[in-house]
Parts: sequence; C-alpha cells; structure tokens
Amino acid sequence: RSGLGEGMKNDQMKNDQMKNDQEPLHLRAYFVHQPLAAGVIHLGGKRRLAALEPEPESGWPQPPKGWWQEIIQAGGLTLTLITPALFGAGYRPAWFADESLSGSPPNAPGLRLRLHGVANERWQPHSGWDLATQKPRATRKLIPAGAVYWCELLDNPEPKTLAALWLTSLCDQEQDRHDGFGLALPAPWQPNHSTQDA
Repeated sequence: RSGLGEGMKNDQMKNDQMKNDQEPLHLRAYFVHQPLAAGVIHLGGKRRLAALEPEPESGWPQPPKGWWQEIIQAGGLTLTLITPALFGAGYRPAWFADESLSGSPPNAPGLRLRLHGVANERWQPHSGWDLATQKPRATRKLIPAGAVYWCELLDNPEPKTLAALWLTSLCDQEQDRHDGFGLALPAPWQPNHSTQDA
C-alpha cells in the first residue's frame, strides 16, 4: 500500500510541476468601440483569473504590403476562416444569394463577390448556458475554422474596400459577428473561367 501511495504522490507532483512549467496562454483581442483598461478579470466558465494588458494597435496582425493590389490583379480571393462560423445558409453565408451565389459581405458592403467553391469539414455543435433564462441554449451548427471559400471579384474594388475584409467576420447575424465567430483572412486567387463552378 505505501509503495502504491508513494507512486501516486510522485505522479501528482510531476503533473503539478508540468502545469507550473507550461508557458502562460496569450489571447489577443481587438476592441473596435471601447478598449478595455489594464487589470485582472475572470475568464471562462471556471472563472479563472486573467490579466489584461493593452497593446498598441500596431501590434495587431497586418496584411502584407501590396496584398490588396495582388487580389485585384488576380480577380478573385480565398476567404479562410480562422474562427468557427455560424451561417444562415448552412455551409455558406446567407449573403451569397441562392441562385447567383453572389453578394456583399456585411462588413464590406461595397464589395461584390461570387462564390466558386468551398472546402470544409463536418459541422461542429455549439451550445452554452443562457444566464438570462437559466436554461441551456439551443445547439447551433458551426462551420469549423480552416474552411476556405473561393470567390470571384464582380467589380474592380478599391484597395480600401478590400481592406474591410481583413480579420473581419463573414457571419450573417450581427451578434455572431460581435462574438468573434467567422473571422476570415483573404488571400489572392485567380478564377479559372474555362471550368464550371463547384
């Protein structure tokens, strides 16, 4: 008995040491309207302590130089999800009209795109607890991060119009956009007009 107990105690000490040796996790967030002040907050369902440290806006990832001109020259772009997304039309945003598969992203209304293809994994369930009603929230189907959407530019947009797509949400619902779902990174893609759309 004492040998087993000692072994378990040693394992627990090793686990504790591994936890202490781990690097702290860092989360970078961008607040459009009102930045948060430095301080300590509770984060997550277990209310773990987290430290807030404001950084200058220049610390936020920026597109490579000439990125928007490359997209305009290519005539198309890919939109790769870096956070899971919630869409009204299942696998794709509802702002792509049903028949034409064209439309304008909510955060870039002056930009018109036509969807050519999609690559994604199976949907992921998403739910949670509604604090206001004290009941579980309905399960929703998330498109996982990593999904790619190939789109043709329908107009000749200005670079500043395309810039509205950088790390912005493609979700249909405003609250989903505020919650950080559906953030995407655009990249140049040249549509092949000789093949039929996917």
